[in-house]
Amino acid sequence: MAPIAENRVEKTPAVTAPAPAPAPTPRPAATKPRSKRLIEVVDGKNGAGIGSAALFLGGKIYQSNRLGQMLIEQSSGRIILIADGYKILQGPLERFLRAGNPARIVMDRITVAGVISVKVIDIQNGKPLPGVKVTLDDMSVKTNAQGIFRMRDIRKEFGEIKLEMAGYKPLRKIIDFKGPAEQVLALKRDE
Repeated sequence: MAPIAENRVEKTPAVTAPAPAPAPTPRPAATKPRSKRLIEVVDGKNGAGIGSAALFLGGKIYQSNRLGQMLIEQSSGRIILIADGYKILQGPLERFLRAGNPARIVMDRITVAGVISVKVIDIQNGKPLPGVKVTLDDMSVKTNAQGIFRMRDIRKEFGEIKLEMAGYKPLRKIIDFKGPAEQVLALKRDE
């Protein structure tokens, strides 16, 4: 006969797993408060504000309002400043920023051609196409008997024109108004 086990309970010390170390609480990065600074982007000749200028600074893009004003969050760093009809500025902000309240960045206009002549030809035979409807912004004209049209009093750096003529595929083209004073565009027949 097997011995009967006594109803004895042995007490063993309780083994508990050590409590996990508390996860480190994320601490906000030490940031210095950013103060915004008002600057104006102005025309070098008349001092007028330049609206819709785009400034790239510190990984952000800022755009000027209609008065040429913008709020930036950085007072130093490399910039690229672009505005239609003006030379691009690129380099350290400090080089371009002029003291004042508000501080100013002066931009110089790009010289555009006074008159641009565009000749429209047939792509297959190279002959001029008279009577082609040319649309630029809200203006519309037709080419003359030699297939030429002219643009005067140009105030922009670039413009999109649309050429249309029965029997030809319409053409949309960006014209560089700083480019050559005489340009040639070719239309392709519908087939």
